[in-house]
Amino acid sequence: MYLSPLNTFLPGFGIGRFSICFSNILEGEAWERPSSMTDIEGDMNKKLRKLQVPLRAKWDPNPESKLSGEVKGGVLYIYEEDPKKAYETFWHELIDFYVSRAAEPYRILLNAVIRAVNDDAHKRKDESVEALRKIVEGMTNESEW
Repeated sequence: MYLSPLNTFLPGFGIGRFSICFSNILEGEAWERPSSMTDIEGDMNKKLRKLQVPLRAKWDPNPESKLSGEVKGGVLYIYEEDPKKAYETFWHELIDFYVSRAAEPYRILLNAVIRAVNDDAHKRKDESVEALRKIVEGMTNESEW
């Protein structure tokens, strides 16, 4: 059995389950590339099911796209036209999906801190603007001229 170092940082996968599935894919039909577009997309979805990944693959070749692929709304989109590049993008996006999931709590925390600091900064700015308004109003009061 092939024990992948990916087991240590891919949340959602049990060590044994991922190792066995990943070794089967590495040793098996993953390298026997299907020829048609439907077969390639089906093969990618088969791999996702085998790895028990909560995504579905959609191969949508688009030479105009600035992206090779992306994960959006539970779908792993592949925009590469070339089947070999499509598979490279598939694996890249799959790994990126799990790395991003691991970093998600930090993103949530940092966004909450940024919101709190922004709220405080906005409150301080408003207080300063109001204080300056009163100063300017006092200076322009005709009775004091």
